[in-house]
Amino acid sequence: MSSGRLKLLYVLDSSPFRSCSPAFFNTYFVEFLHAVKKEADISIYYPVFSIVAEPTDCVSAERDGFKEYTVKIPERYSRFSDVFDNPQLDEIFEKILLSDSFDMVHIISLKNHSMNYPFIASKMGVPLLVSVIDNYILTPFLFSYGEKDACHEIRYSNFVSNQLSSIIRRAKSFVLGRKKGYNWYEQIGRYSSFYNCSSIKLEQVLSAARNVLRKEVFDFTMKFHFFSKEQYEKNYSKFVSEEKLFFMGQGVEISDALKSRPFEIGDCISYGFIGDIIPEEGVFELVEALRILKGKGFNSKLHVYGEIFENADLFDRLKIKSGDIDIYFHGPVDSGRLYSVFDNFDVLVMPSKWDRPDTYLALNAVLSRRSVVARAETAAGEFIKKNGRGVAVKEITAQSLSEVFLSLENDRKRLYYYMRPLEGDIFESIESNVNKLMELYKKMSENNLPETSFVGKRLFRKRLDRIKG
Repeated sequence: MSSGRLKLLYVLDSSPFRSCSPAFFNTYFVEFLHAVKKEADISIYYPVFSIVAEPTDCVSAERDGFKEYTVKIPERYSRFSDVFDNPQLDEIFEKILLSDSFDMVHIISLKNHSMNYPFIASKMGVPLLVSVIDNYILTPFLFSYGEKDACHEIRYSNFVSNQLSSIIRRAKSFVLGRKKGYNWYEQIGRYSSFYNCSSIKLEQVLSAARNVLRKEVFDFTMKFHFFSKEQYEKNYSKFVSEEKLFFMGQGVEISDALKSRPFEIGDCISYGFIGDIIPEEGVFELVEALRILKGKGFNSKLHVYGEIFENADLFDRLKIKSGDIDIYFHGPVDSGRLYSVFDNFDVLVMPSKWDRPDTYLALNAVLSRRSVVARAETAAGEFIKKNGRGVAVKEITAQSLSEVFLSLENDRKRLYYYMRPLEGDIFESIESNVNKLMELYKKMSENNLPETSFVGKRLFRKRLDRIKG
């Protein structure tokens, strides 16, 4: 520890400075980083996508008060195992740890990295905290819903393909101009259409090698950070022991947001959607719910904020489905304009079909005195249920959403209650997040004892593997 300040390394799945996340997780994390750098020396490490690059070396640079490590990785790997067990990325991560005396490594996401990182950190005696922002550690699928078959799963990038197919796809996009197809999410490195509803069976994807590494992540990680207790209890309770748990919700910047904004709801309620225009976000059910509401005599407005160029086919389908309802497509929204966006509607609808653990968007909507409708099995659903700030929907269907909307139209007193002036301390601040984590970092760095038994077993197994060839 230099000058009494901790040296921290954050591992991310992509650049936090790209506002590609509809959940504004990047916005949250950039705010968090700027708050942490007042207390500690920060380095961040993340990959960037390249058509032909292989991860051979790391580039470092200074950015706005902290050190930034980046490595180029291919958009598509030729083998599935490279997605989670990548020797080149292992070597780069080890070099980064050797380049400085880090007191702490905090992995925000292992996606687009190698699952060997926890072993490497443990082997080198560096304390490790892993934030669980999705279910990638358990499975290569980003989120799931309904029946547990292949066509109800959304797969992770990076995904398997050869370089020729990637070049052909880009050439086709260049010739055709406006992009077609359900592939926008491929380019921001978060989903994969290669796995999505493909002919590949689930058993082939969930290889034994990946399951071994998954167990090692649990063994070699000192602490796991969960945003949601429900997420832990539902998915991780049998893998992560209680002594390794750390719960902390997302904080928000509340200094200039706590305003009792005057408003009056018009003849019909105005609804807003901010997110990916893809089926898994429930936007098609949302539009259909508004059509049902119109059939009952309510001309409610719907404002949709989301990417409308890269996933052009889906957007065209949504426009056709919207028919004659009063709907406005605004395109993606910059995080700096979030509060002005909230001024355009009364109710934020978050109808995702997956168990999203983020709350940043919902919290900021409530700060702006907007009601929230969200899926019950999400962190946003937990928050609005607990604090009486909206409706948590058990299952996302057009019918269930329309019933919620109809109840709000017929009971304005209830809606105004959800949008009441803020009272008490129901929000966690970014500053509070920083204070809690700094306390945890210091405790972990002072009491770090490498998992020597696990490390020894792992090294012995690796030696056997080399002998066997």
